[in-house]
Order: sequence, then C-alpha cells, then structure tokens
Amino acid sequence: YILALCLRVRPLVAFIGAVAFAFATYEIVIIQAGHNSKATTVALMAPVLGAFIMAYRKNWKWGVVLSALFMCFEVASNHLQVTYYLGILLLGLGIFEFVKAFRAKKIKHFFIVSGLLLGAYGLALFVNYGNLTITREYAKHTIRGGNDLTINPDGTEAKKNTDGLDKDYITTWSYGVGESFTLISPYVKGSASVGLADSNFKDLIEDSDRTRSEKNAIYSAPFPIYFGEQPIVSGPTYIGIVLFLIMLMGLVFLEDKRKWVFFAVGVLALLLSWGKNFMGLTEFFIDYIPGYNKFRTVTIIMVLIELVSPVIAVLFLESMFKNREVFVEKKKQFAIVSGVCIVFLIGLKFVGLGDNYSSSADRVQIERVEESVLNQLKSLTPEQLTQNRIDLSNEAQVKAIVNGEMEKSEEQLASFKTARKDIFHNSMNRSIGFSILTLIIFTLYFYTSIQTIYIIAGLGLLLMIDLIPVNRNYLNSDELKNGKYKHWMPIED
Repeated sequence: YILALCLRVRPLVAFIGAVAFAFATYEIVIIQAGHNSKATTVALMAPVLGAFIMAYRKNWKWGVVLSALFMCFEVASNHLQVTYYLGILLLGLGIFEFVKAFRAKKIKHFFIVSGLLLGAYGLALFVNYGNLTITREYAKHTIRGGNDLTINPDGTEAKKNTDGLDKDYITTWSYGVGESFTLISPYVKGSASVGLADSNFKDLIEDSDRTRSEKNAIYSAPFPIYFGEQPIVSGPTYIGIVLFLIMLMGLVFLEDKRKWVFFAVGVLALLLSWGKNFMGLTEFFIDYIPGYNKFRTVTIIMVLIELVSPVIAVLFLESMFKNREVFVEKKKQFAIVSGVCIVFLIGLKFVGLGDNYSSSADRVQIERVEESVLNQLKSLTPEQLTQNRIDLSNEAQVKAIVNGEMEKSEEQLASFKTARKDIFHNSMNRSIGFSILTLIIFTLYFYTSIQTIYIIAGLGLLLMIDLIPVNRNYLNSDELKNGKYKHWMPIED
C-alpha cells in the first residue's frame, strides 16, 4: 500500500495492489512453513521500492529519508537472500533512470540522488552492523564459507571449494519449467506434498463417479498430490489469474516505460527460479555474479515476480482513470489480447503439460519397492516364512512376490494419476472461469459508459475472490482433533 502511494495512485488502486501482493500464495505458504523472517523481509521490499521510485520521480528528499528508514527495517528483518534479490530490481531501475536522465540531460541530478540513496542504504547497513557482522562471521564456519576437506567419502580427491555453496545444493529446490504455470493456475502440479486424503481435494474425488473401492485405493496410495520436481513443497506460487490479466493489459496499453524494467526483472526471476532446469543461466550467475553463490533454494527469487506484477497492474489501473478515451480507441487490441488469452488457457487445459501427471519421484518410489520387499522378506523369522510358505532360496518365488508388489504399486500410481488429472483440469477450469469474468469486466470498460471507479472496484473484488480461497488452503483456522489450531500457536491463559 505504501509502495502504491509512493506512485501517487488513488487509495482504491493502492488497496487492490496491496491485496494482490499480500495474498500471492508464496507469502502465505512461507508463513505456514514458519519462515517468519523471510515473510517480513518480502513484505518490506515494497516500501523500499516505493521510496526508491519516489527519490527519482517525485520528491527526492522524502524519497531518500524513507529509503533509509525502510531499508533499515528490511536489513533488520535478517533475510539477506531476499534483500539481495531486491537489489537486482533496484539495479535494473537505477540503470533505467540513468538512461532517462542522460537523454533528458539531467545527469547531474541523477548522480546526486543516486549518491544520497547509496548513503541512505549505507546508513541502514551501519544501523544493522552488529547483526550483519555476526552473520558474516558465522557464515565463514558453515558450508557457505567454503570446504576445507581434501577427499570425498569414497576416497577420491575433493574439489576445493573456497567460497560459496555447492551448485547441486543451491539448485536442490528448482522450479520446473512446466511448473511455472502455477503462476496463473494454482493446482496444475497438484498442490502441497501431502496425501490426497489430507488435502483440500478430497471432496473433488468424493464427488466423482468412482466406486468406493476406487476412492479408497486413491486415498491409501503412498503418493503426494504434488507431482513437480522439487523435493517437497507446502504449496504453489500463484499470483492470480486476475492479476496476471490486469498486468498483461498493462504491458499492452500502459505508456510508462518502467513497465518493461519490471517485466524484464520478472522474466529474469522466473528463468533463475528454474535452477538446474536452466543450468546455463544459473551457472553464469553462480560463477560470475558476486554473492549469488551464497544462497540456496533459487525458487525464492520468485518473490520478485510477486512484487513486480502488482506494480505493473497498479500503474495500469491508475491509468485507466486518466486515459479511458485513449484506451477505448484501442478496442481491437483488447479483443485480440482477450481472444489469445482464452484460446491459450483452453489449449493448455486440453494439451496438458506433457508430464503424464507424474514426476521422477514417483518412478524412484516404484523402483524402491523391490528393495523394500526384499528387506521385508529377509526380516521374517523362520516361523513366519514357514507360515506364509515362502522359500527364500527359491529365486522364482521371491521374484514373483517382488513383481507382484511392484505391479500393485504401478496400479496404485495409475489410479492416483487419474486423481491428479482431475485436479489439473479442475484448476484449469477455475482459471478459465476467472479469466472470462475478468475480461467481461474489461469489456464493460471498453464498450460501455459505466464509471471507471466501478470497473476498478469490480476487478479488485474479483481479484480477492480469486486469491483468498487459494491461500486458505495453506493457512486458515482449521482445528486439530484436540481442539487446537492447526496453523497457529494458541495463546495460553
């Protein structure tokens, strides 16, 4: 909200932007997972960005003062990885402002403001000097400080790593290329790494035309509803299909050239979030960009997408008030963009993501069945073997038992994949429905004389209806059997 006010937009537009930023699912999921310092640092990125923009565009004095204040809070929140990513965005905007000042022959003013901002950020670092120094000293004695070992566990010579984390460790949590579609449709890769019986999709299966035995088989299957390539997740990164469409309209119609900086940083963040799935770019940043190799879990950089998307949307919503006559003359462009969006979403629904509703972890789990069965057989006592008529020296019998269990697991996976398919289509239907509603509201803007404020309010309401129910899947007031809240620490009397 503060960021939007720094952009001098109407309070209604600022409120919509604040809701879009606050209820992007990553922010909610990390609170559920207990990453409180990360959540606070992500939240404070917005006012830091707002003060930065104010310093160059509106009021440099207040911009510098607020930059010092908000950056002080940002660093104090003590999640340097998020602050580092914010620096990428600020650097991109700084380059844009330099080019703009150079063309306008106001380069002196640019350097004065830039110097004052650097001083403000330096003051913020000085205020947090104690905490930063302790963190820096501690890091030297962790895996971020390099590896002093000369041999590997198998006796081979270890590669000397004098600084930073191992590349495999950095990219363990890498967002999948296909998984990126969760930004516009939350459940296209399932949801959290939990069983279906413990998820919010149980009602979807219950309402299907499956028999009771088929439903029970799905509930008892030892597979998670999440079928992406990350080791484990608490939920998807979803910015909202309504927000996405508002942002898309902004990219098409908005005159403010800063939109391309925000868009470029968002695309860069997405590419870097792919990690090991786009290793060329990832290795370049690890090897050549200072500080990048100090941080793991590259998916965290998606917080930049959750920040820049509402900014573009807010700038466009504000321009809808000021430039309606200009925009209305571009009805044809609106119709083309709308048609392409709907066709793309419908095509995605029917074509799918090409993953067969499965992941590599599923295959690993199936392959482990053989080892698990053999270990169970070996653990049986002679009496148990005799009782079950099992002869471990009979290779054919042992192989038949193992194959039988593996076939059973394959059948379970095949059945479970049908449930994942239902979840995927349910998610796509949801996104298509919200897209149609969003485009209908935009149509009222382009083709009727309804007041703009009602159009904006309608988009804001639809955005909330889109985002909040998704977030409630991961953080809510559900209670456990003992009466305590599932997600919140109860206050003791």
